[in-house]
Amino acid sequence: MNLFNFEIFTGVINNVFLQEERQCIVNTINPHSFIVSLSDPEFHKALKSSDVLLPDGSGILLASYIINGKKIDKVTGPSALDVALNQYNKKNSKVYFLGANEKTLLAIRQKINRKYDNIEVQTYSPPFSDKFTESENRKILNDIKEFSPDLLCVGMTAPKQEKWVHINKGDLPACCVMSIGAAFDWFSGVKKQPSKFSRRFHLAWLERFVREPIRMMPRIKSMIFFLYIVFRIKIKKILKSL
Repeated sequence: MNLFNFEIFTGVINNVFLQEERQCIVNTINPHSFIVSLSDPEFHKALKSSDVLLPDGSGILLASYIINGKKIDKVTGPSALDVALNQYNKKNSKVYFLGANEKTLLAIRQKINRKYDNIEVQTYSPPFSDKFTESENRKILNDIKEFSPDLLCVGMTAPKQEKWVHINKGDLPACCVMSIGAAFDWFSGVKKQPSKFSRRFHLAWLERFVREPIRMMPRIKSMIFFLYIVFRIKIKKILKSL
């Protein structure tokens, strides 16, 4: 489905992870990332070039209904990761987690080893900097290539993770590559996911704001601007049809 000139995925998420021996770049889009992409051409290009762009955010669902008159299902990074791991666990697979700190990665390795018998896991905590040096980047790429994963999960926060994948995809193996930063903390248990109640009633953003008001404030501002854009587009469509 086309929304804001992005091709939003509305298919069956399980099918994404059935592809073999080909690269598939999976990214997510929400109101905040959309607003950020308007002033970051490289990030915008990275999202546009996704093989699969998941609607991760209630605002995207609302925009789809208001602008296109279509109801779609939300697919968050954490839920996509759960589906992916269950799919890859059906056969002997390798999963690589790139990003986060050693504490988080240790918790991820322990959970994978405990819960998924058929998955071999490897992790790497890259330097915490806006950009890697050439030698740092080459080390990361060589480590991934040597491990040869079936699934590569990148968690370096947006937009850094999406841009890194886009720039380096020619050096990445033919596997599924997912940029799912927040999923690292939630999957590992380092941070608590929003409650089932808030997720069901599209209030996860409010629960996260109560927990982390400073971190979430830019996202709230983005949501306000996002809603302005959505209703402006809708009004223009109505006036054009008159």
